[in-house]
Amino acid sequence: MDFLERIWKAIYQRSLNSGPVETAVFLILIFLFIAFLLAANKRRKIRERETLYKAWEAKWNYYIKKFEITPEEAAFITQLAAFLETPEKRYSLLVDSHVFNACLRKHLQKGGNRDDLARSVLYKARLKPISEEVRAVALTRRKLPRRKVDITATLTPVGHDDQEFTARMYDLSSHGASVENPEKRFSERDDLKISFSYQHKKYRNIGAEVLRVSRKGERLHLKFHRHDS
Repeated sequence: MDFLERIWKAIYQRSLNSGPVETAVFLILIFLFIAFLLAANKRRKIRERETLYKAWEAKWNYYIKKFEITPEEAAFITQLAAFLETPEKRYSLLVDSHVFNACLRKHLQKGGNRDDLARSVLYKARLKPISEEVRAVALTRRKLPRRKVDITATLTPVGHDDQEFTARMYDLSSHGASVENPEKRFSERDDLKISFSYQHKKYRNIGAEVLRVSRKGERLHLKFHRHDS
């Protein structure tokens, strides 16, 4: 706003000291400059989106090769990924049991089948069907309002089960949590698994996505992946 205000003041002062032709030329140059800024910003956002999609596709290709997923199985996973908020993140079905089970459950509710493909992908990617304990976690989360907490959680990057980071949790709700960003390791849009104990219950490997990072990279705001019962 300050930038635009300065521009209009400059235009006004220029119009007082110039003829109509010079003023018109000056206005055209100003509007061309503004149009250039808007176009540059749009191109930047497009490049950022393309970079993000390329990163997701690279992860997908990596896990397809790692788990020796066949074209038919890949097509099945892509079909399941349509139930994700961001279908382009289809790779997450191969590294997070919660995400795979949630999408598969919705697929079956819509009348889908191909249990053979589902079992094959579960076996190859070493995914586990959601246990009764995890079902209990899902039910409890929907009843939990946002609360201030001070507990310790364990964060694991999706696809890197050998890496664990201890972090302090600041608040918790049915939809997500606010936690410390250990070593400023995680960034916006990262996928991770979080484990913690709350009210005498243990919650293991709950899938989550980093919505945003605050306090100079020191705090993560997480959104849990949905698990419909």
